[in-house]
Amino acid sequence: MTERLLGAILLNPPIGAGARTINHLDHARKALGCNRMEIANLVNVQTLGIRDLSTAASQFDVWESSRIAVRSLLIKSDEVLFGWGISPLNGPAGIHLRTQSAWVTQEALNLHLRPWALGGEVRHPSRWHQYLAPKHGRSTNHSFAIRIARALKPLDLRLKASNAGSPTMSIQ
Repeated sequence: MTERLLGAILLNPPIGAGARTINHLDHARKALGCNRMEIANLVNVQTLGIRDLSTAASQFDVWESSRIAVRSLLIKSDEVLFGWGISPLNGPAGIHLRTQSAWVTQEALNLHLRPWALGGEVRHPSRWHQYLAPKHGRSTNHSFAIRIARALKPLDLRLKASNAGSPTMSIQ
């Protein structure tokens, strides 16, 4: 089998192991026909959550320093998944998130990539179980892996970034 890499662009590294995120991304990796996966983060500041990140990532230089790793992963990936989350950050970190998401979107365009996202939005993989819960009726009577595979959508990046730092994209 030919090596195929899924590059996942997420928000920031977890303080813990990130087992739920890794497990959900592994389902996406398989659904997209990849046998390897790597993660790069829009900002390399570990926090417990987005509230802490709003404070810890208030300086743009911490965001900018992540760009080398993100671009490197984009270049070598066969498939790319955007999953930095749909919740906005407060204050300067929110501005930096919008700037960084616009930058990574432009990089993907420049590299002729067509990223995937769950349900057409850049939902963080740690939250996919909530979006795909049977009670929402988006995909029922199937395993979680099949629900993820069915919910992954390619994104059209030609539209501008929205207020939450998530590219406003149409599903193609």
